[in-house]
Amino acid sequence: DQVRSITADFTRLPDDGELPALLQDRLIVEATLLFNECRPAGDAYLESFERAMRERAEDDHLLQGTLRNLLCVAYAQRGLFGKAVPAAHAAIDQYRQADSMHGQLFEHLHLGNIAFAQGMPTMAKAAYARAREMARRHFSDDQTKSALLSTLSAELAYEQNLIGQSLRQTRRAAQHIRHIEVWYDI
Repeated sequence: DQVRSITADFTRLPDDGELPALLQDRLIVEATLLFNECRPAGDAYLESFERAMRERAEDDHLLQGTLRNLLCVAYAQRGLFGKAVPAAHAAIDQYRQADSMHGQLFEHLHLGNIAFAQGMPTMAKAAYARAREMARRHFSDDQTKSALLSTLSAELAYEQNLIGQSLRQTRRAAQHIRHIEVWYDI
């Protein structure tokens, strides 16, 4: 609530003029708060976010990837998977143009989570495998990504009643977690 109150006036300049960059910052802060609170975004917020995204410079691929990533998460939290998947693919394209392997990797995780939520374990496993390959190739020393991937894979295996595989992935995640600073979601 305190962060929201601080950023609430990020929509106006002292002369009452609109400043798109401040609005964008406020929307990103709100998206982060909603995500961390596990609360879905409302219709008005999504409309504001989509409008702000269209108004931002298309040639800033990292920013466009980030905006589309946040939109993907917001749609997925509401179960709007038909909108979340295209947003994830658009984010991957933007991140690719920005040469951000980190961004691309996390979009594959989102695609895996969406497929999992839709009851499509084969697609979820393929998305996680793509993310794992990217992590191995580009972030081989990053224990956080390995821990996250092992955790997601363990959850997927458990839901498919593959208990032995789930246990192995859980153990692997626990080994990685010992070597990382912190990861609250795990």
